[in-house]
Amino acid sequence: MLVGDLQRDAGRGTEALAGYAQALAVASDDTGRYTALVGCAASNRLTAKLDDAFSGLAEAEPLAGKSGDDRALTESHYIRGNLYFARGQVAECRSEHERALETARRLESPEWQARALSGLADAQYMDCRMATALDYFAGCVDLCEAHDLTRIAVPNRVMMGHCRIYICEFNRALNGMRTAVQAAVRIGNRHAEMFATQSMGLCLTAAGRYAEAEEFQIKALEQARTLNARRYEAVILAHSAEVTLSKGQKADALALARAGRDISEEAGPGFAGLCFLVSFHCWRIREEIKRRPWPPGKHCSRRVPLATTTSGSDATRSSERSC
Repeated sequence: MLVGDLQRDAGRGTEALAGYAQALAVASDDTGRYTALVGCAASNRLTAKLDDAFSGLAEAEPLAGKSGDDRALTESHYIRGNLYFARGQVAECRSEHERALETARRLESPEWQARALSGLADAQYMDCRMATALDYFAGCVDLCEAHDLTRIAVPNRVMMGHCRIYICEFNRALNGMRTAVQAAVRIGNRHAEMFATQSMGLCLTAAGRYAEAEEFQIKALEQARTLNARRYEAVILAHSAEVTLSKGQKADALALARAGRDISEEAGPGFAGLCFLVSFHCWRIREEIKRRPWPPGKHCSRRVPLATTTSGSDATRSSERSC
Protein backbone atom coordinates (compact mmCIF):
# COMPACT_ATOMS: atom_id res chain seq x y z
CA MET A 1 0.00 0.00 0.00
CA LEU A 2 2.81 2.37 0.88
CA VAL A 3 4.34 1.94 -2.57
CA GLY A 4 1.04 2.96 -4.16
CA ASP A 5 0.72 5.97 -1.86
CA LEU A 6 4.24 7.17 -2.60
CA GLN A 7 3.85 6.78 -6.36
CA ARG A 8 0.45 8.52 -6.28
CA ASP A 9 1.87 11.43 -4.26
CA ALA A 10 4.58 11.74 -6.90
CA GLY A 11 1.95 11.86 -9.66
CA ARG A 12 2.95 8.53 -11.22
CA GLY A 13 -0.43 6.99 -12.02
CA THR A 14 0.77 3.82 -13.76
CA GLU A 15 3.25 2.92 -11.03
CA ALA A 16 0.74 3.79 -8.30
CA LEU A 17 -1.86 1.50 -9.88
CA ALA A 18 0.60 -1.39 -9.83
CA GLY A 19 1.30 -0.80 -6.15
CA TYR A 20 -2.38 -0.66 -5.20
CA ALA A 21 -3.19 -3.73 -7.30
CA GLN A 22 -0.54 -5.66 -5.40
CA ALA A 23 -1.97 -4.40 -2.10
CA LEU A 24 -5.47 -5.45 -3.17
CA ALA A 25 -4.27 -8.96 -3.97
CA VAL A 26 -2.99 -9.47 -0.42
CA ALA A 27 -5.65 -7.46 1.48
CA SER A 28 -7.03 -9.53 4.38
CA ASP A 29 -9.95 -7.35 5.54
CA ASP A 30 -12.51 -4.80 4.30
CA THR A 31 -10.39 -1.84 5.37
CA GLY A 32 -7.44 -3.03 3.34
CA ARG A 33 -9.62 -3.83 0.33
CA TYR A 34 -11.32 -0.43 0.50
CA THR A 35 -8.03 1.47 0.71
CA ALA A 36 -6.51 -0.47 -2.20
CA LEU A 37 -9.62 -0.08 -4.39
CA VAL A 38 -9.81 3.66 -3.79
CA GLY A 39 -6.12 3.92 -4.56
CA CYS A 40 -6.70 2.08 -7.84
CA ALA A 41 -9.55 4.45 -8.70
CA ALA A 42 -7.44 7.53 -7.99
CA SER A 43 -4.54 6.12 -10.01
CA ASN A 44 -6.78 5.36 -12.98
CA ARG A 45 -8.04 8.95 -12.90
CA LEU A 46 -4.47 10.19 -13.31
CA THR A 47 -4.08 8.14 -16.50
CA ALA A 48 -7.60 8.96 -17.82
CA LYS A 49 -8.92 5.41 -17.43
CA LEU A 50 -12.20 6.76 -16.14
CA ASP A 51 -14.37 3.68 -16.67
CA ASP A 52 -11.90 1.59 -14.67
CA ALA A 53 -11.81 4.28 -11.99
CA PHE A 54 -15.61 4.33 -11.65
CA SER A 55 -15.71 0.53 -11.50
CA GLY A 56 -13.12 0.37 -8.75
CA LEU A 57 -14.88 3.07 -6.75
CA ALA A 58 -18.25 1.31 -7.10
CA GLU A 59 -16.67 -1.80 -5.61
CA ALA A 60 -15.09 0.20 -2.76
CA GLU A 61 -18.06 2.34 -1.70
CA PRO A 62 -20.15 -0.43 -0.07
CA LEU A 63 -17.16 -1.22 2.14
CA ALA A 64 -17.02 2.42 3.28
CA GLY A 65 -20.75 2.54 3.93
CA LYS A 66 -20.67 -0.69 5.92
CA SER A 67 -17.99 0.63 8.24
CA GLY A 68 -19.64 4.02 8.73
CA ASP A 69 -16.18 5.60 8.49
CA ASP A 70 -16.63 9.32 7.74
CA ARG A 71 -13.11 9.62 6.42
CA ALA A 72 -13.68 6.80 3.95
CA LEU A 73 -17.02 8.30 2.90
CA THR A 74 -15.41 11.71 2.40
CA GLU A 75 -12.66 10.24 0.25
CA SER A 76 -15.17 8.26 -1.79
CA HIS A 77 -17.33 11.32 -2.52
CA TYR A 78 -14.26 13.40 -3.30
CA ILE A 79 -12.80 10.94 -5.81
CA ARG A 80 -16.17 10.38 -7.48
CA GLY A 81 -16.56 14.15 -7.81
CA ASN A 82 -13.16 14.34 -9.49
CA LEU A 83 -14.15 11.60 -11.90
CA TYR A 84 -17.33 13.47 -12.84
CA PHE A 85 -15.23 16.59 -13.41
CA ALA A 86 -13.01 14.65 -15.80
CA ARG A 87 -16.15 13.59 -17.68
CA GLY A 88 -17.52 17.12 -17.81
CA GLN A 89 -20.59 16.29 -15.68
CA VAL A 90 -20.93 19.48 -13.65
CA ALA A 91 -24.07 18.75 -11.59
CA GLU A 92 -22.80 15.37 -10.45
CA CYS A 93 -19.36 16.82 -9.73
CA ARG A 94 -20.84 19.56 -7.52
CA SER A 95 -23.16 17.16 -5.68
CA GLU A 96 -20.37 14.74 -4.76
CA HIS A 97 -18.07 17.49 -3.51
CA GLU A 98 -20.86 19.04 -1.44
CA ARG A 99 -21.30 15.67 0.25
CA ALA A 100 -17.53 15.40 0.71
CA LEU A 101 -17.43 18.81 2.40
CA GLU A 102 -20.31 17.86 4.72
CA THR A 103 -18.55 14.74 5.97
CA ALA A 104 -15.17 16.52 6.12
CA ARG A 105 -16.67 19.12 8.45
CA ARG A 106 -18.03 16.35 10.68
CA LEU A 107 -14.50 14.99 10.80
CA GLU A 108 -13.12 18.48 11.53
CA SER A 109 -10.40 17.61 9.02
CA PRO A 110 -8.63 20.60 7.40
CA GLU A 111 -7.13 18.30 4.76
CA TRP A 112 -10.43 16.90 3.55
CA GLN A 113 -12.20 20.23 3.84
CA ALA A 114 -9.49 21.70 1.58
CA ARG A 115 -9.91 18.86 -0.91
CA ALA A 116 -13.69 19.27 -0.96
CA LEU A 117 -13.40 23.05 -1.45
CA SER A 118 -11.08 22.34 -4.37
CA GLY A 119 -13.69 20.03 -5.88
CA LEU A 120 -16.47 22.60 -5.46
CA ALA A 121 -14.21 25.16 -7.12
CA ASP A 122 -13.73 22.77 -10.06
CA ALA A 123 -17.50 22.48 -10.43
CA GLN A 124 -17.91 26.27 -10.50
CA TYR A 125 -15.05 26.56 -13.00
CA MET A 126 -16.61 23.95 -15.28
CA ASP A 127 -19.88 25.88 -15.08
CA CYS A 128 -18.04 29.04 -16.24
CA ARG A 129 -18.63 30.82 -12.90
CA MET A 130 -15.09 32.09 -12.73
CA ALA A 131 -15.41 34.64 -9.92
CA THR A 132 -17.09 32.08 -7.66
CA ALA A 133 -14.56 29.42 -8.62
CA LEU A 134 -11.70 31.79 -7.81
CA ASP A 135 -13.16 32.40 -4.34
CA TYR A 136 -13.36 28.65 -3.68
CA PHE A 137 -9.82 28.01 -4.95
CA ALA A 138 -8.48 30.89 -2.85
CA GLY A 139 -10.29 29.55 0.22
CA CYS A 140 -8.76 26.14 -0.39
CA VAL A 141 -5.24 27.59 -0.73
CA ASP A 142 -5.68 29.72 2.42
CA LEU A 143 -6.71 26.62 4.39
CA CYS A 144 -3.75 24.70 2.98
CA GLU A 145 -1.30 27.41 3.95
CA ALA A 146 -2.73 27.54 7.47
CA HIS A 147 -2.20 23.80 7.92
CA ASP A 148 0.92 23.18 5.80
CA LEU A 149 -0.92 21.19 3.11
CA THR A 150 1.47 21.97 0.26
CA ARG A 151 0.51 19.03 -1.96
CA ILE A 152 -3.10 20.18 -2.05
CA ALA A 153 -2.20 23.86 -2.41
CA VAL A 154 -0.10 23.44 -5.58
CA PRO A 155 -2.78 22.48 -8.16
CA ASN A 156 -5.29 24.85 -6.58
CA ARG A 157 -2.89 27.77 -6.90
CA VAL A 158 -2.59 26.85 -10.57
CA MET A 159 -6.38 26.85 -10.92
CA MET A 160 -6.54 30.34 -9.41
CA GLY A 161 -4.43 31.32 -12.42
CA HIS A 162 -6.82 29.58 -14.80
CA CYS A 163 -9.67 31.67 -13.40
CA ARG A 164 -7.65 34.86 -13.82
CA ILE A 165 -7.16 34.13 -17.51
CA TYR A 166 -10.85 34.91 -17.96
CA ILE A 167 -10.48 38.41 -16.54
CA CYS A 168 -7.29 38.96 -18.56
CA GLU A 169 -5.01 39.06 -15.51
CA PHE A 170 -2.40 37.10 -17.44
CA ASN A 171 0.73 38.20 -15.60
CA ARG A 172 -0.84 37.60 -12.21
CA ALA A 173 -1.97 34.16 -13.39
CA LEU A 174 1.53 33.35 -14.63
CA ASN A 175 3.13 34.41 -11.36
CA GLY A 176 0.92 32.01 -9.41
CA MET A 177 1.56 29.19 -11.87
CA ARG A 178 5.32 29.78 -11.70
CA THR A 179 5.18 29.58 -7.90
CA ALA A 180 3.26 26.32 -8.22
CA VAL A 181 5.86 24.82 -10.59
CA GLN A 182 8.60 25.58 -8.08
CA ALA A 183 6.61 24.04 -5.23
CA ALA A 184 5.80 20.92 -7.28
CA VAL A 185 9.48 20.41 -8.07
CA ARG A 186 10.37 20.90 -4.41
CA ILE A 187 7.92 18.24 -3.17
CA GLY A 188 8.62 15.87 -6.07
CA ASN A 189 5.10 15.77 -7.54
CA ARG A 190 5.68 15.22 -11.25
CA HIS A 191 1.99 15.33 -12.18
CA ALA A 192 1.52 18.70 -10.45
CA GLU A 193 4.68 19.99 -12.14
CA MET A 194 3.33 18.93 -15.53
CA PHE A 195 -0.07 20.50 -14.80
CA ALA A 196 1.48 23.81 -13.75
CA THR A 197 3.84 23.84 -16.75
CA GLN A 198 1.08 23.14 -19.29
CA SER A 199 -1.02 25.80 -17.57
CA MET A 200 1.67 28.40 -18.19
CA GLY A 201 1.66 27.44 -21.86
CA LEU A 202 -2.13 27.65 -21.90
CA CYS A 203 -2.11 31.09 -20.25
CA LEU A 204 0.47 32.48 -22.68
CA THR A 205 -1.49 31.05 -25.61
CA ALA A 206 -4.69 32.66 -24.36
CA ALA A 207 -2.81 35.96 -24.10
CA GLY A 208 -1.58 35.64 -27.69
CA ARG A 209 2.04 35.42 -26.52
CA TYR A 210 2.74 32.47 -28.77
CA ALA A 211 6.54 32.65 -28.91
CA GLU A 212 6.73 32.46 -25.12
CA ALA A 213 4.14 29.69 -24.91
CA GLU A 214 5.94 27.21 -27.13
CA GLU A 215 8.76 26.25 -24.75
CA PHE A 216 6.27 25.43 -21.99
CA GLN A 217 4.13 23.38 -24.37
CA ILE A 218 7.10 21.30 -25.52
CA LYS A 219 8.20 20.60 -21.94
CA ALA A 220 4.69 19.87 -20.69
CA LEU A 221 3.95 17.53 -23.61
CA GLU A 222 7.04 15.47 -22.82
CA GLN A 223 6.05 15.35 -19.14
CA ALA A 224 2.44 14.35 -19.90
CA ARG A 225 3.55 11.54 -22.19
CA THR A 226 6.02 10.25 -19.61
CA LEU A 227 3.24 10.19 -17.02
CA ASN A 228 0.69 8.76 -19.48
CA ALA A 229 -1.56 11.71 -18.59
CA ARG A 230 -3.73 11.39 -21.70
CA ARG A 231 -6.31 14.07 -20.91
CA TYR A 232 -3.59 16.65 -20.44
CA GLU A 233 -1.75 15.49 -23.53
CA ALA A 234 -4.90 16.29 -25.52
CA VAL A 235 -5.15 19.77 -24.00
CA ILE A 236 -1.49 20.52 -24.68
CA LEU A 237 -1.85 19.45 -28.30
CA ALA A 238 -4.83 21.80 -28.64
CA HIS A 239 -2.96 24.92 -27.65
CA SER A 240 0.19 23.73 -29.42
CA ALA A 241 -1.94 23.63 -32.58
CA GLU A 242 -2.96 27.26 -32.01
CA VAL A 243 0.68 28.32 -31.62
CA THR A 244 1.64 26.41 -34.77
CA LEU A 245 -1.23 28.02 -36.67
CA SER A 246 0.00 31.47 -35.56
CA LYS A 247 3.20 30.73 -37.51
CA GLY A 248 1.20 30.06 -40.66
CA GLN A 249 1.77 26.30 -40.55
CA LYS A 250 -1.83 25.24 -41.09
CA ALA A 251 -1.13 21.64 -42.11
CA ASP A 252 1.06 21.03 -39.05
CA ALA A 253 -1.48 22.75 -36.80
CA LEU A 254 -4.26 20.57 -38.18
CA ALA A 255 -2.18 17.44 -37.60
CA LEU A 256 -1.64 18.43 -33.95
CA ALA A 257 -5.35 19.16 -33.49
CA ARG A 258 -6.35 15.83 -35.05
CA ALA A 259 -3.91 13.98 -32.78
CA GLY A 260 -5.29 15.78 -29.75
CA ARG A 261 -8.86 15.08 -30.80
CA ASP A 262 -8.11 11.37 -31.16
CA ILE A 263 -6.70 11.27 -27.63
CA SER A 264 -9.70 13.23 -26.33
CA GLU A 265 -12.08 10.73 -27.93
CA GLU A 266 -10.20 7.92 -26.23
CA ALA A 267 -10.03 9.58 -22.81
CA GLY A 268 -13.57 11.03 -22.94
CA PRO A 269 -14.61 14.20 -24.81
CA GLY A 270 -16.24 15.83 -21.78
CA PHE A 271 -12.89 17.18 -20.56
CA ALA A 272 -11.44 18.84 -23.66
CA GLY A 273 -13.62 17.82 -26.60
CA LEU A 274 -15.24 21.18 -27.22
CA CYS A 275 -11.93 22.99 -27.64
CA PHE A 276 -11.24 20.86 -30.72
CA LEU A 277 -14.68 21.57 -32.16
CA VAL A 278 -14.08 25.28 -31.67
CA SER A 279 -10.65 25.03 -33.30
CA PHE A 280 -11.99 23.21 -36.32
CA HIS A 281 -14.84 25.68 -36.68
CA CYS A 282 -12.56 28.69 -36.41
CA TRP A 283 -10.22 27.27 -39.02
CA ARG A 284 -13.15 26.76 -41.41
CA ILE A 285 -12.41 23.14 -42.11
CA ARG A 286 -15.95 21.85 -42.34
CA GLU A 287 -14.77 19.07 -44.59
CA GLU A 288 -12.81 17.62 -41.65
CA ILE A 289 -15.95 17.40 -39.53
CA LYS A 290 -17.90 15.88 -42.43
CA ARG A 291 -15.17 13.30 -42.97
CA ARG A 292 -15.09 12.21 -39.34
CA PRO A 293 -18.09 13.38 -37.30
CA TRP A 294 -17.72 14.05 -33.60
CA PRO A 295 -19.64 11.79 -31.20
CA PRO A 296 -23.17 12.98 -30.34
CA GLY A 297 -23.24 16.30 -28.52
CA LYS A 298 -24.73 14.76 -25.40
CA HIS A 299 -21.32 13.25 -24.64
CA CYS A 300 -19.66 16.67 -24.44
CA SER A 301 -20.09 19.19 -21.68
CA ARG A 302 -22.35 22.00 -22.85
CA ARG A 303 -20.43 24.66 -20.97
CA VAL A 304 -16.69 24.14 -20.85
CA PRO A 305 -14.04 26.82 -20.35
CA LEU A 306 -12.18 27.19 -23.63
CA ALA A 307 -8.94 28.80 -22.50
CA THR A 308 -7.04 26.32 -24.64
CA THR A 309 -8.37 27.92 -27.78
CA THR A 310 -9.25 31.49 -26.88
CA SER A 311 -7.41 34.73 -27.45
CA GLY A 312 -7.33 37.49 -24.87
CA SER A 313 -10.44 39.15 -26.31
CA ASP A 314 -12.32 35.84 -26.27
CA ALA A 315 -11.35 35.38 -22.62
CA THR A 316 -12.85 38.78 -21.88
CA ARG A 317 -16.15 37.72 -23.41
CA SER A 318 -16.05 34.50 -21.41
CA SER A 319 -15.53 36.46 -18.19
CA GLU A 320 -18.73 38.40 -18.83
CA ARG A 321 -20.64 35.16 -18.12
CA SER A 322 -18.98 34.78 -14.73
CA CYS A 323 -20.85 35.47 -11.51
